[in-house]
Amino acid sequence: MVSNKQYAKKRHIDALMVCVDKDCQGKGVATELIEFAKSMADADGLPLLFDTDMKEYAEMYQHFGCELYNSVTADNGVTRYSLCYKK
Repeated sequence: MVSNKQYAKKRHIDALMVCVDKDCQGKGVATELIEFAKSMADADGLPLLFDTDMKEYAEMYQHFGCELYNSVTADNGVTRYSLCYKK
C-alpha cells in the first residue's frame, strides 16, 4: 500500500532521510534543515512530504507545522508515519 497515494501523481517535494549526527543533536540543526525545506516548498507552492517510522520524529514534524495524513503498520509491527507541510 502506498501511503503517499494522494500526492504520488502531483508535484511535491520529498524530504528524505533527515538525520543529524548524535554530536550535533540539540543544537538546532534539525530545525534549520526542516525550515530550509519548508522555505523551498513555500517558494514553489508545493506540499512538502516527510515519512518516518519513528513516532517521536512524526511528533517533531507536527511541531514544525506538518499534518499527519497517514500511518500504516506493517506485519512486522513497524508503523510508517506520513506527514505533509503546506503553507
